[in-house]
Amino acid sequence: SPLPPLSFQYTDYAREQRAWMETEEAKRQLAYWKRRLGGERGVLRLPTDRQRPMQPSDKGTRAPFALSEGLAEKLRRFSREAGVTTFMTLLAAYKVLLHRYTGQEDLLVGVPVAGRTREEVEKLIGFFVNTVVIRTDLSGDPDFREVLRRVKEGVLEARAHQEVPFDKVVEALQPERDGTQSPLFQVMFNYERAEQDHWHRQGLSITGPERVATNTAKFEWCIHVKTIGNRMVCALEYQSELHSETAAKRVISQYLALLEGIVEQPDAAISCLPVLGKQARKAWVAEQRRGLLKLPEGGIHQRFEEQVKKNPNAIAVTFAQTQLSYGELNRQANRLARVLRQKGVGPNQLIGLSVERSPAMIIGILGILKAGGAYLPLDPSLPQQRLMWMVKDAGVSLVIVGGEAAAL
Repeated sequence: SPLPPLSFQYTDYAREQRAWMETEEAKRQLAYWKRRLGGERGVLRLPTDRQRPMQPSDKGTRAPFALSEGLAEKLRRFSREAGVTTFMTLLAAYKVLLHRYTGQEDLLVGVPVAGRTREEVEKLIGFFVNTVVIRTDLSGDPDFREVLRRVKEGVLEARAHQEVPFDKVVEALQPERDGTQSPLFQVMFNYERAEQDHWHRQGLSITGPERVATNTAKFEWCIHVKTIGNRMVCALEYQSELHSETAAKRVISQYLALLEGIVEQPDAAISCLPVLGKQARKAWVAEQRRGLLKLPEGGIHQRFEEQVKKNPNAIAVTFAQTQLSYGELNRQANRLARVLRQKGVGPNQLIGLSVERSPAMIIGILGILKAGGAYLPLDPSLPQQRLMWMVKDAGVSLVIVGGEAAAL
Protein backbone atom coordinates (compact mmCIF):
# COMPACT_ATOMS: atom_id res chain seq x y z
CA SER A 1 0.00 0.00 0.00
CA PRO A 2 1.31 3.48 -0.84
CA LEU A 3 -0.35 4.82 2.31
CA PRO A 4 1.86 5.38 5.35
CA PRO A 5 1.24 2.99 8.25
CA LEU A 6 -1.00 4.31 11.00
CA SER A 7 0.58 4.93 14.35
CA PHE A 8 -2.73 4.21 16.13
CA GLN A 9 -4.71 1.06 15.26
CA TYR A 10 -8.22 -0.07 16.20
CA THR A 11 -6.81 -2.59 18.64
CA ASP A 12 -5.08 0.31 20.40
CA TYR A 13 -8.42 2.09 20.64
CA ALA A 14 -10.16 -0.99 22.07
CA ARG A 15 -7.40 -1.47 24.63
CA GLU A 16 -7.56 2.18 25.70
CA GLN A 17 -11.33 2.09 25.98
CA ARG A 18 -11.21 -0.87 28.36
CA ALA A 19 -8.59 0.91 30.44
CA TRP A 20 -10.59 4.15 30.39
CA MET A 21 -13.58 2.43 32.01
CA GLU A 22 -11.53 2.16 35.20
CA THR A 23 -10.76 5.90 35.38
CA GLU A 24 -12.44 8.51 37.55
CA GLU A 25 -13.75 10.29 34.43
CA ALA A 26 -15.54 7.11 33.34
CA LYS A 27 -17.07 6.74 36.79
CA ARG A 28 -18.20 10.39 36.69
CA GLN A 29 -19.86 9.94 33.29
CA LEU A 30 -21.52 6.70 34.34
CA ALA A 31 -22.84 8.40 37.48
CA TYR A 32 -24.42 11.03 35.25
CA TRP A 33 -26.31 8.39 33.25
CA LYS A 34 -27.45 6.62 36.39
CA ARG A 35 -28.78 9.92 37.69
CA ARG A 36 -30.26 11.03 34.36
CA LEU A 37 -31.95 7.76 33.43
CA GLY A 38 -32.66 6.48 36.92
CA GLY A 39 -36.00 6.45 38.63
CA GLU A 40 -39.27 5.35 37.14
CA ARG A 41 -39.27 5.05 33.36
CA GLY A 42 -42.47 4.24 31.56
CA VAL A 43 -42.46 2.10 28.43
CA LEU A 44 -43.46 4.10 25.37
CA ARG A 45 -47.01 3.02 24.52
CA LEU A 46 -47.24 3.57 20.79
CA PRO A 47 -50.52 2.50 19.19
CA THR A 48 -50.05 -0.59 17.03
CA ASP A 49 -52.03 -2.13 14.19
CA ARG A 50 -51.28 -5.65 15.34
CA GLN A 51 -50.95 -7.37 18.69
CA ARG A 52 -47.46 -7.37 20.11
CA PRO A 53 -45.94 -10.86 19.70
CA MET A 54 -44.80 -12.81 22.73
CA GLN A 55 -41.40 -13.42 21.16
CA PRO A 56 -39.29 -10.46 19.97
CA SER A 57 -39.22 -9.88 16.25
CA ASP A 58 -36.89 -7.73 14.18
CA LYS A 59 -38.95 -7.87 11.00
CA GLY A 60 -39.18 -4.39 9.58
CA THR A 61 -39.12 -2.15 6.58
CA ARG A 62 -38.31 1.42 5.61
CA ALA A 63 -40.61 4.07 4.20
CA PRO A 64 -38.55 6.77 2.45
CA PHE A 65 -39.56 10.42 2.38
CA ALA A 66 -37.91 13.80 1.94
CA LEU A 67 -38.33 17.34 3.18
CA SER A 68 -39.02 19.89 0.49
CA GLU A 69 -36.19 22.34 -0.15
CA GLY A 70 -38.40 25.15 1.13
CA LEU A 71 -39.17 23.39 4.40
CA ALA A 72 -35.55 22.34 4.86
CA GLU A 73 -34.39 25.92 4.45
CA LYS A 74 -37.04 27.20 6.86
CA LEU A 75 -35.90 24.68 9.47
CA ARG A 76 -32.25 25.65 9.06
CA ARG A 77 -33.09 29.35 9.35
CA PHE A 78 -35.32 28.79 12.39
CA SER A 79 -32.62 26.68 14.07
CA ARG A 80 -29.98 29.36 13.54
CA GLU A 81 -32.24 32.03 15.00
CA ALA A 82 -33.09 29.80 17.97
CA GLY A 83 -29.43 29.07 18.68
CA VAL A 84 -29.71 25.32 18.10
CA THR A 85 -28.68 22.83 15.44
CA THR A 86 -31.10 21.52 12.83
CA PHE A 87 -30.69 18.10 14.43
CA MET A 88 -32.04 19.44 17.72
CA THR A 89 -35.08 20.97 16.01
CA LEU A 90 -35.88 17.75 14.14
CA LEU A 91 -35.44 15.67 17.30
CA ALA A 92 -37.66 18.02 19.32
CA ALA A 93 -40.37 17.75 16.66
CA TYR A 94 -40.08 13.95 16.79
CA LYS A 95 -40.59 14.07 20.56
CA VAL A 96 -43.67 16.25 20.15
CA LEU A 97 -45.10 13.74 17.67
CA LEU A 98 -44.45 10.88 20.10
CA HIS A 99 -46.17 12.89 22.83
CA ARG A 100 -49.19 13.50 20.62
CA TYR A 101 -49.41 9.78 19.82
CA THR A 102 -49.04 8.50 23.37
CA GLY A 103 -49.95 11.35 25.70
CA GLN A 104 -46.80 10.54 27.69
CA GLU A 105 -44.65 13.37 29.01
CA ASP A 106 -41.44 11.55 29.97
CA LEU A 107 -39.91 10.60 26.62
CA LEU A 108 -36.69 8.68 26.03
CA VAL A 109 -35.27 8.48 22.52
CA GLY A 110 -32.08 6.70 21.49
CA VAL A 111 -29.63 8.69 19.38
CA PRO A 112 -26.46 7.25 17.79
CA VAL A 113 -23.26 9.30 18.09
CA ALA A 114 -20.23 8.90 15.81
CA GLY A 115 -17.80 8.35 18.68
CA ARG A 116 -14.85 9.83 16.78
CA THR A 117 -14.05 12.48 19.36
CA ARG A 118 -10.26 12.00 19.22
CA GLU A 119 -7.99 13.15 16.43
CA GLU A 120 -6.04 9.88 16.27
CA VAL A 121 -9.16 7.85 15.34
CA GLU A 122 -10.23 10.06 12.42
CA LYS A 123 -8.40 7.93 9.82
CA LEU A 124 -9.15 4.56 11.40
CA ILE A 125 -11.54 2.05 9.84
CA GLY A 126 -13.67 0.54 12.56
CA PHE A 127 -16.84 0.77 14.59
CA PHE A 128 -16.88 3.71 16.98
CA VAL A 129 -20.62 4.45 17.08
CA ASN A 130 -22.23 4.60 20.51
CA THR A 131 -25.83 5.17 21.57
CA VAL A 132 -26.96 7.85 24.00
CA VAL A 133 -30.44 8.34 25.41
CA ILE A 134 -32.04 11.79 25.26
CA ARG A 135 -34.64 12.08 28.01
CA THR A 136 -37.04 15.02 27.82
CA ASP A 137 -39.86 16.17 30.07
CA LEU A 138 -42.79 17.54 28.07
CA SER A 139 -45.09 18.21 31.02
CA GLY A 140 -47.09 21.42 31.33
CA ASP A 141 -48.06 21.66 27.64
CA PRO A 142 -45.08 23.95 26.86
CA ASP A 143 -44.67 25.86 23.62
CA PHE A 144 -42.24 24.46 21.07
CA ARG A 145 -39.48 26.90 21.94
CA GLU A 146 -39.49 25.59 25.50
CA VAL A 147 -39.42 21.99 24.27
CA LEU A 148 -36.48 22.91 22.06
CA ARG A 149 -34.67 24.41 25.03
CA ARG A 150 -35.18 21.23 27.04
CA VAL A 151 -34.03 19.04 24.14
CA LYS A 152 -30.94 21.21 23.58
CA GLU A 153 -29.99 20.89 27.23
CA GLY A 154 -30.41 17.11 27.08
CA VAL A 155 -28.40 16.77 23.85
CA LEU A 156 -25.48 18.86 25.12
CA GLU A 157 -25.33 16.92 28.37
CA ALA A 158 -25.51 13.58 26.54
CA ARG A 159 -22.66 14.52 24.20
CA ALA A 160 -20.56 15.60 27.16
CA HIS A 161 -20.99 12.10 28.61
CA GLN A 162 -21.02 10.04 25.41
CA GLU A 163 -17.86 7.99 26.08
CA VAL A 164 -19.61 5.41 28.28
CA PRO A 165 -20.68 2.44 26.10
CA PHE A 166 -24.43 1.96 26.03
CA ASP A 167 -24.20 -1.63 27.26
CA LYS A 168 -22.38 -0.37 30.36
CA VAL A 169 -25.19 2.11 31.03
CA VAL A 170 -27.78 -0.69 30.76
CA GLU A 171 -25.68 -2.90 33.02
CA ALA A 172 -25.45 -0.15 35.65
CA LEU A 173 -29.16 0.72 35.57
CA GLN A 174 -30.37 -2.90 35.39
CA PRO A 175 -33.79 -1.98 33.97
CA GLU A 176 -36.63 -4.46 34.14
CA ARG A 177 -36.26 -6.32 30.86
CA ASP A 178 -39.07 -7.11 28.45
CA GLY A 179 -38.09 -9.63 25.83
CA THR A 180 -40.27 -7.94 23.22
CA GLN A 181 -38.70 -4.47 23.55
CA SER A 182 -35.27 -2.88 23.77
CA PRO A 183 -34.13 -1.59 27.18
CA LEU A 184 -34.43 2.10 28.15
CA PHE A 185 -35.96 3.27 24.86
CA GLN A 186 -38.19 1.90 22.10
CA VAL A 187 -37.65 4.50 19.37
CA MET A 188 -34.58 6.07 17.81
CA PHE A 189 -33.63 9.17 15.85
CA ASN A 190 -30.61 9.13 13.54
CA TYR A 191 -29.15 12.24 11.91
CA GLU A 192 -26.24 12.27 9.45
CA ARG A 193 -24.50 14.92 7.40
CA ALA A 194 -22.86 14.50 3.99
CA GLU A 195 -21.50 17.21 1.74
CA GLN A 196 -22.47 15.27 -1.39
CA ASP A 197 -23.56 11.84 -2.56
CA HIS A 198 -21.49 11.65 -5.77
CA TRP A 199 -17.85 12.29 -6.64
CA HIS A 200 -15.82 12.53 -9.82
CA ARG A 201 -12.12 11.70 -9.64
CA GLN A 202 -9.90 11.34 -12.73
CA GLY A 203 -12.63 10.00 -14.97
CA LEU A 204 -14.17 7.84 -12.23
CA SER A 205 -17.73 8.59 -11.10
CA ILE A 206 -18.77 7.40 -7.65
CA THR A 207 -22.34 7.52 -6.37
CA GLY A 208 -23.56 6.37 -3.02
CA PRO A 209 -23.85 5.00 -0.59
CA GLU A 210 -26.76 2.74 -1.54
CA ARG A 211 -28.62 1.06 1.30
CA VAL A 212 -29.19 -2.68 1.00
CA ALA A 213 -32.67 -3.71 2.14
CA THR A 214 -32.39 -5.94 5.21
CA ASN A 215 -36.13 -6.13 6.05
CA THR A 216 -35.26 -5.67 9.70
CA ALA A 217 -35.90 -3.01 12.34
CA LYS A 218 -34.35 -2.98 15.80
CA PHE A 219 -36.83 -0.43 17.16
CA GLU A 220 -40.54 0.26 16.81
CA TRP A 221 -39.83 3.53 15.03
CA CYS A 222 -36.59 5.06 13.87
CA ILE A 223 -36.50 8.22 11.81
CA HIS A 224 -33.35 8.58 9.73
CA VAL A 225 -32.46 12.04 8.41
CA LYS A 226 -29.52 12.57 6.10
CA THR A 227 -28.59 16.04 4.90
CA ILE A 228 -26.82 16.04 1.55
CA GLY A 229 -25.89 19.59 0.68
CA ASN A 230 -29.18 21.49 0.96
CA ARG A 231 -31.36 18.38 0.73
CA MET A 232 -32.83 16.37 3.58
CA VAL A 233 -33.41 12.73 2.62
CA CYS A 234 -35.27 10.75 5.26
CA ALA A 235 -36.81 7.38 6.04
CA LEU A 236 -39.03 5.89 8.71
CA GLU A 237 -37.83 2.45 9.72
CA TYR A 238 -40.49 0.51 11.61
CA GLN A 239 -41.29 -2.97 12.87
CA SER A 240 -43.70 -4.39 10.34
CA GLU A 241 -45.18 -6.97 12.71
CA LEU A 242 -46.55 -4.09 14.80
CA HIS A 243 -47.23 -1.30 12.32
CA SER A 244 -48.78 -1.33 8.86
CA GLU A 245 -47.59 0.50 5.78
CA THR A 246 -50.65 2.76 5.99
CA ALA A 247 -49.78 3.70 9.57
CA ALA A 248 -46.19 4.44 8.56
CA LYS A 249 -47.32 6.78 5.79
CA ARG A 250 -49.60 8.53 8.28
CA VAL A 251 -46.72 9.01 10.73
CA ILE A 252 -44.58 10.53 7.97
CA SER A 253 -47.29 12.94 6.81
CA GLN A 254 -47.95 14.01 10.41
CA TYR A 255 -44.25 14.57 11.09
CA LEU A 256 -43.98 16.77 8.00
CA ALA A 257 -47.12 18.68 8.95
CA LEU A 258 -45.74 19.19 12.45
CA LEU A 259 -42.48 20.59 11.05
CA GLU A 260 -44.44 23.02 8.86
CA GLY A 261 -46.46 24.12 11.87
CA ILE A 262 -43.37 24.59 14.00
CA VAL A 263 -41.65 27.00 11.64
CA GLU A 264 -44.91 28.95 11.25
CA GLN A 265 -45.89 29.16 14.92
CA PRO A 266 -43.05 28.06 17.24
CA ASP A 267 -44.64 29.88 20.18
CA ALA A 268 -47.77 27.71 20.05
CA ALA A 269 -48.37 25.12 22.77
CA ILE A 270 -47.43 21.66 21.57
CA SER A 271 -51.04 20.51 21.99
CA CYS A 272 -52.06 23.12 19.40
CA LEU A 273 -49.43 22.40 16.74
CA PRO A 274 -50.95 20.83 13.61
CA VAL A 275 -50.34 17.18 12.78
CA LEU A 276 -52.38 17.31 9.58
CA GLY A 277 -51.29 19.06 6.41
CA LYS A 278 -53.62 21.49 4.68
CA GLN A 279 -54.92 18.92 2.18
CA ALA A 280 -55.31 16.28 4.88
CA ARG A 281 -57.20 18.77 7.07
CA LYS A 282 -59.59 19.60 4.22
CA ALA A 283 -60.20 15.90 3.56
CA TRP A 284 -60.76 15.23 7.27
CA VAL A 285 -63.23 18.12 7.64
CA ALA A 286 -65.12 16.97 4.54
CA GLU A 287 -65.30 13.43 5.91
CA GLN A 288 -66.57 14.66 9.27
CA ARG A 289 -69.22 16.77 7.58
CA ARG A 290 -70.40 13.79 5.58
CA GLY A 291 -70.62 11.81 8.80
CA LEU A 292 -72.58 14.57 10.54
CA LEU A 293 -75.11 14.64 7.73
CA LYS A 294 -75.84 10.93 8.20
CA LEU A 295 -78.10 11.54 11.18
CA PRO A 296 -80.51 8.82 12.31
CA GLU A 297 -84.13 9.30 11.36
CA GLY A 298 -86.44 10.78 13.97
CA GLY A 299 -85.76 13.01 16.95
CA ILE A 300 -84.15 12.52 20.33
CA HIS A 301 -87.47 11.63 21.92
CA GLN A 302 -87.94 8.83 19.39
CA ARG A 303 -84.48 7.43 20.14
CA PHE A 304 -85.47 7.63 23.82
CA GLU A 305 -88.68 5.68 23.17
CA GLU A 306 -86.65 2.92 21.52
CA GLN A 307 -84.68 2.56 24.73
CA VAL A 308 -87.91 2.49 26.72
CA LYS A 309 -89.06 -0.55 24.72
CA LYS A 310 -85.72 -2.31 25.22
CA ASN A 311 -85.16 -1.51 28.92
CA PRO A 312 -88.35 -0.14 30.54
CA ASN A 313 -87.21 -0.98 34.07
CA ALA A 314 -83.63 0.26 33.76
CA ILE A 315 -82.73 3.45 35.65
CA ALA A 316 -82.78 6.45 33.30
CA VAL A 317 -82.41 9.38 35.72
CA THR A 318 -80.76 9.66 39.13
CA PHE A 319 -80.97 12.93 41.05
CA ALA A 320 -80.26 13.24 44.78
CA GLN A 321 -82.52 10.55 46.31
CA THR A 322 -84.79 10.31 43.27
CA GLN A 323 -84.56 7.64 40.59
CA LEU A 324 -86.75 7.24 37.53
CA SER A 325 -86.84 4.23 35.26
CA TYR A 326 -87.11 4.60 31.50
CA GLY A 327 -90.76 3.49 31.73
CA GLU A 328 -91.71 5.99 34.47
CA LEU A 329 -89.84 8.84 32.78
CA ASN A 330 -91.65 8.08 29.54
CA ARG A 331 -95.07 8.01 31.26
CA GLN A 332 -94.52 11.41 32.90
CA ALA A 333 -93.24 12.91 29.64
CA ASN A 334 -96.28 11.56 27.79
CA ARG A 335 -98.59 13.04 30.43
CA LEU A 336 -96.98 16.48 29.93
CA ALA A 337 -97.14 16.10 26.14
CA ARG A 338 -100.91 15.48 26.31
CA VAL A 339 -101.40 18.64 28.43
CA LEU A 340 -99.37 20.68 25.94
CA ARG A 341 -101.35 19.38 22.97
CA GLN A 342 -104.58 20.29 24.74
CA LYS A 343 -103.22 23.84 25.00
CA GLY A 344 -102.62 23.88 21.27
CA VAL A 345 -98.88 23.13 21.17
CA GLY A 346 -97.77 21.70 17.84
CA PRO A 347 -95.02 21.94 15.21
CA ASN A 348 -93.14 25.23 14.83
CA GLN A 349 -94.19 26.38 18.29
CA LEU A 350 -91.58 27.47 20.85
CA ILE A 351 -92.17 26.61 24.51
CA GLY A 352 -90.23 28.16 27.38
CA LEU A 353 -88.75 25.79 29.96
CA SER A 354 -87.88 27.42 33.29
CA VAL A 355 -87.05 24.72 35.86
CA GLU A 356 -84.12 23.94 38.12
CA ARG A 357 -81.75 21.08 37.30
CA SER A 358 -83.87 18.10 38.27
CA PRO A 359 -85.85 15.23 36.73
CA ALA A 360 -88.51 17.86 35.92
CA MET A 361 -86.12 19.40 33.38
CA ILE A 362 -85.73 16.05 31.55
CA ILE A 363 -89.49 15.46 31.69
CA GLY A 364 -90.09 18.98 30.32
CA ILE A 365 -87.67 18.55 27.40
CA LEU A 366 -89.09 15.17 26.38
CA GLY A 367 -92.71 16.32 26.86
CA ILE A 368 -92.22 19.38 24.64
CA LEU A 369 -90.54 17.31 21.91
CA LYS A 370 -93.24 14.63 22.08
CA ALA A 371 -95.90 17.37 21.66
CA GLY A 372 -94.11 18.46 18.47
CA GLY A 373 -92.73 21.75 19.76
CA ALA A 374 -89.27 23.13 20.47
CA TYR A 375 -88.02 24.41 23.80
CA LEU A 376 -86.28 27.58 24.91
CA PRO A 377 -84.20 27.06 28.09
CA LEU A 378 -84.84 29.80 30.66
CA ASP A 379 -82.50 29.83 33.65
CA PRO A 380 -84.64 30.49 36.76
CA SER A 381 -81.66 32.20 38.46
CA LEU A 382 -81.71 35.04 35.92
CA PRO A 383 -83.46 38.32 36.84
CA GLN A 384 -87.17 38.34 36.12
CA GLN A 385 -86.82 41.29 33.74
CA ARG A 386 -84.21 39.39 31.71
CA LEU A 387 -86.46 36.33 31.50
CA MET A 388 -89.43 38.42 30.39
CA TRP A 389 -87.33 40.00 27.63
CA MET A 390 -86.18 36.57 26.40
CA VAL A 391 -89.75 35.27 26.31
CA LYS A 392 -90.97 38.32 24.40
CA ASP A 393 -88.03 38.41 22.00
CA ALA A 394 -88.43 34.69 21.11
CA GLY A 395 -92.19 34.95 20.70
CA VAL A 396 -92.90 32.39 23.41
CA SER A 397 -96.58 32.14 24.43
CA LEU A 398 -96.28 29.28 26.91
CA VAL A 399 -93.71 28.62 29.64
CA ILE A 400 -93.33 25.50 31.77
CA VAL A 401 -92.40 26.45 35.31
CA GLY A 402 -91.55 23.68 37.74
CA GLY A 403 -93.24 21.10 35.53
CA GLU A 404 -96.56 22.96 35.21
CA ALA A 405 -97.76 24.94 32.18
CA ALA A 406 -98.43 28.61 32.78
CA ALA A 407 -99.45 31.21 30.21
CA LEU A 408 -97.55 34.46 30.35
